[in-house]
This record gives sequence, C-alpha cells and structure tokens, in this order.
Amino acid sequence: MEHLELTNATQSSDLVKGYPVDTPDQHGFVILGEDTLFLSHFMMFAMPNHQYQVILEIEMPENDRQLYVNDLKEYPNRTHTLANIQEIFPMILPDIGKGGNPAFDNYPYVIHSFPFEMYRGVPIIPEEHAVLLAKSTLTIKKVIAFRHFDMSDTGTYTPNLTYYLFGKGKEAYLCHFVTIGPDFQHEVELAEVPECLTQEELEQGVLISFPALYSYPGQSLPEKSPISDGDHNVIIRGKEGLHTIKVKRTIHFDTTLINMPPDND
Repeated sequence: MEHLELTNATQSSDLVKGYPVDTPDQHGFVILGEDTLFLSHFMMFAMPNHQYQVILEIEMPENDRQLYVNDLKEYPNRTHTLANIQEIFPMILPDIGKGGNPAFDNYPYVIHSFPFEMYRGVPIIPEEHAVLLAKSTLTIKKVIAFRHFDMSDTGTYTPNLTYYLFGKGKEAYLCHFVTIGPDFQHEVELAEVPECLTQEELEQGVLISFPALYSYPGQSLPEKSPISDGDHNVIIRGKEGLHTIKVKRTIHFDTTLINMPPDND
C-alpha cells in the first residue's frame, strides 16, 4: 500500500505533541470532488474525539465512486457524506494523522484504510439523509491537513477569514480554517484552479485569506456562507500580492454540529 504523504499544509507539530485521550469512535466526513475524492472531517469543539480538522485525499472502488458521482449529479445541492462503520471499525483520528510522519514509521496503528458507509445528507439529521452504500472500504492516499484545535483560553481567531485551498487536476476546493470556537464549518467548490498555483501546490494544499472578510470574535456567527459565488481577491500564503479565485458553490455550511454541546449521556 502506498505510504501517505505529509504535505506542507499539514501542521506537523500537531502530529507529535500530546493529545487528549481519544476513544474509538465513528467519524463523519463531507465528500468533495469527482475525479479525485477528498474528505473533510465533521468538527465538534465540545467533544474531544472530534476536536480535529482533518482533510484527506482518498480512493474508493470505482463502482462506489461512480455511485457517488451519479447521485451528486442527480442531487447537486445536497451534501454527500461518509463515515467509518462504528460496529466493525471504530477509530481515533490521531491514528490517521500519524500517517506519513517519519516519527511514527514503526507505530503499528496508523490507519491507511477503513470500512465506510456513504450517505446523501448528514447522518446526524435522520430525516435529511439516505444511505447510498452500506459497506465498502476506502484507502487514504494523502493527509492534506491534520490539526488539533487550540482549546486554551488564549486561542485566537485569524484576523481575516482563512481557508485551506487544495485539489487535483482541474478540481479545487476550499475548507474553512478553524482555530477556536464558536466557529463555522464551510466547504466550497471553486469553478477552476487558480492560475497562480502549480499542480504541486494545489495537491499539497495552501492557506488563503480573504482581506475583505473578517473573522468573528465577539460577533454573531454568519447564518449562511460568508463567501458569495463568483470572483474574489485573496492572499495566498507564500505568494506576493492579491490573486483571484472563482467560487462556484458552497457544498456544506454548518454552525450547529461544530458548536454542539457535549453529550453527557
């Protein structure tokens, strides 16, 4: 099996520092892409198992990928998701994050693949989801981003709205860079790959910020996507000046699940 790549966008310091004690759990992900598939983890500030931002490039069997693509074309305005199958493969996210890090080459529990079920909609909202695939197995090709949240009282928001920009081939996506709560989760499809990015930069992932859009400390969270469709000028970390991106659509926007209070049952 191909060894995972640790890219520049991954916060490598987060892979070696101590973690809170995680317990094996089910983890849901937003599916992004068609030719190449990516996953963005459903984040939850109040639940230690889910206090991570994780973006992965994955592969699934071609029949499964085509099932998803066909359903996406039929329901283009629905969020498509998947999750590891809790009954047979509960998992902790650091075992994914350690993949590709030389410090953990001899660590026996790195997760390179896992059995999954796939949905149209978000499973935590039963009336709004349908099971598309009850059981299959995916392979993790690359860890694009892996970060544990700063849960201290000294954590800060980024001054301007900041996103991971990543993709492959002709596909490019944004995921909101989340630091502390309360905040929002947001996945976006771009209409095209920005001209200023090489394919290598796109596949590694870069951080971008919107100089005209501010974060929300002390303010109410946005009720919908703060980024309109169309052209935006952005700052790309490591590149001079402003660069243009073209937003095609919001795939998923959430302020509820990410800020959900802890489950005390």
